[in-house]
Amino acid sequence: MPVRKTLNAAVNFQVGWCRLFHSVASHNRNLHVNFGVSMRKNSLLIRVLLIIGLVMAGIALRETKAQDASTAVVSPTAVVDQIMGLIGQGKIDDAVGMMEGLKSQLDLREAARDRLIHLRDEQGAYRGYDVAAIQRFTGQFQTMDVLAYYDEQPVLLRFHFYRPQTQNGAKWTVLGFQVSTAVQEITDILKDTPVDYVGQGKKG
Repeated sequence: MPVRKTLNAAVNFQVGWCRLFHSVASHNRNLHVNFGVSMRKNSLLIRVLLIIGLVMAGIALRETKAQDASTAVVSPTAVVDQIMGLIGQGKIDDAVGMMEGLKSQLDLREAARDRLIHLRDEQGAYRGYDVAAIQRFTGQFQTMDVLAYYDEQPVLLRFHFYRPQTQNGAKWTVLGFQVSTAVQEITDILKDTPVDYVGQGKKG
């Protein structure tokens, strides 16, 4: 009997110890699982907040750029400088694309494109330009005469600029474009044009 009691006590002790160990291990696993779930949730939340922050920053940056662009008034001389730069790079389509007033007039647009291509073929390499004269009719309409220098001779390019209003940063657009290659005609045009601005263009 004493032996049996001792054996029963030992078995009960082992069973109790195993139950306690299992309970502790189970509790630790639960803690680990809960901690892992919590960490994953926090990580996901941080990522979501970061993405939202980046999106909001991008929207704010685009709005700022749009506001800056809307308030910046690009002068006709700046537009001409860009167009002549594209011509110098041989990017005729891009140069004509900047003449926004011709976009709805396909015939005039194609004529301007063909004329600039023929200039390159007939007059040789383009070397630079000068703004020869500006005729300001009003604050909303003016013409600009540009002498483009090619290998063979100078060529007169006349740009017609218009903006519908002077307030709120209204942009200038090129409404028309003319080319004169006859030297005598160029001389007559410039001779009879009231000059506000002479020889401040860009060389090649």
